[in-house]
Amino acid sequence: MEQLTQLIEKLKPVELRLLRQLYQVKKNGEQNRKLELLNLIVGKKVTTDLEAAKKIYKKAPDSKFSHLKKRLRKDILAILLLPEASQQYRALNAQNYLACEKLITQGRILVHRQLLQQADKLLLKALQIAQDYEFPHLEIQARIHLRRNKTWLEGPPAFDKYNDGIAACFQLYQEIIKAEEYHSRFWHPYFLAENNETELIKNAQKYVQKLKELHEKSSSKVVAAYYYDATIAYYNQFIYQPTKAIPFIHQYIAIAQNGKKVDETALPKAYVQLLFAYIAIGNYQEAITLKETALQYSPPHTVNHYKMMIVYFHAHLYLAQYQEAAQCLATNFQNKMGKVVTPITVESHFYQAYLHFYQKQYPQAQEALLKCTEMTKNKADGAIAYKLLQIYIAFEQQEYYHLSFELENFRKLIEREKQGVARAKIIHKIAAALLRHNGDFQKIRETEQTALQKLTTAKGELVWDFSRYEVLRFEEWIAQK
Repeated sequence: MEQLTQLIEKLKPVELRLLRQLYQVKKNGEQNRKLELLNLIVGKKVTTDLEAAKKIYKKAPDSKFSHLKKRLRKDILAILLLPEASQQYRALNAQNYLACEKLITQGRILVHRQLLQQADKLLLKALQIAQDYEFPHLEIQARIHLRRNKTWLEGPPAFDKYNDGIAACFQLYQEIIKAEEYHSRFWHPYFLAENNETELIKNAQKYVQKLKELHEKSSSKVVAAYYYDATIAYYNQFIYQPTKAIPFIHQYIAIAQNGKKVDETALPKAYVQLLFAYIAIGNYQEAITLKETALQYSPPHTVNHYKMMIVYFHAHLYLAQYQEAAQCLATNFQNKMGKVVTPITVESHFYQAYLHFYQKQYPQAQEALLKCTEMTKNKADGAIAYKLLQIYIAFEQQEYYHLSFELENFRKLIEREKQGVARAKIIHKIAAALLRHNGDFQKIRETEQTALQKLTTAKGELVWDFSRYEVLRFEEWIAQK
């Protein structure tokens, strides 16, 4: 029942409507029972096989009920192909991919039924879509059916016309498949956390180079997109050299804007990376200048829109534009994705705490932190970020009596991690010294000058990344006191 429920919950309104219409047209016992089971699940009136079977058959689940579920599932999967592609996907590239697949399948069926001229129109349309959007594997299928169908309609010369492009399609498809492989191998160790930081960087560098070599030999826009995406991530996320990422981001945006061959969902991702790079190098005003342009590619209530608003929050925060920063968070609290992706709401409360902190509203900052305790249970960056803000607040309020406890917890969080915490270790060392000197910032600027200089220079492992655990740069906080 769980899998069937999950499938039904993901149905779009148009699909649910078509399914109900199907059962209402075919009025018989089985159709009525399938409709009854569908409505029970949609209405959340049943959650288990036992509850559903007793409602429909007045007895415990048996083979009859099992077959009913299978038939309902089969109908649901069939109905997924009925709506227009534009109703299934927002992205134009994805819409046309589905439309092309449908046209080829419909064309094959019509050929089988000897409706050759009607099939010809569908297959030619599929061929055009495949060429426009760079779907070489679908172009191969369209060409194979067209060379046979056109030969019947126009004679042998038509065979060569549609056969000749197949070899080039195979070559292009091989290039795209290889690029996708390299792109996946670039990302998998990062997402699966399989290697230490040094190995991750080596792996990333290796596949960026392979993608570069492939890109230089290929005219494919899809291959270019894989190369730019990996290269941007390498400079922005792996070795944190955002100035080197910026030229590649502009190239990525150019191919995404000027052609059909790159999924337009690449555009909001590229703009997020561009904004990230500007914030990282301290060019906050340039990031804000791009606001209207960037947001037009990220519809409200999407994850990318949320990410953009977080980047803009940082830009406004660092420029002391607190009202604008608050508006960014207000927009994110209204983002419907927050109901689906819980960390969105949790993280927004965390940034709200920082907004209060910047405005010296320390009690309100503590109150906002209470709404995002979930961060302490998640990945290391979240727990360290949460604890670091607690430490900032405690020092500002001179609550030295429990700072030793907070610092000890901070130390344990850092030691638990094997990589990516070099800055955090120095921060802990300086903060512990600050506590020993009862919050004497002047003394710390003198005694911990070397450590503070390391944070300021920020080379290698000590580079400051605003998007991780250190929203407020620690050495700047010390310098301002």
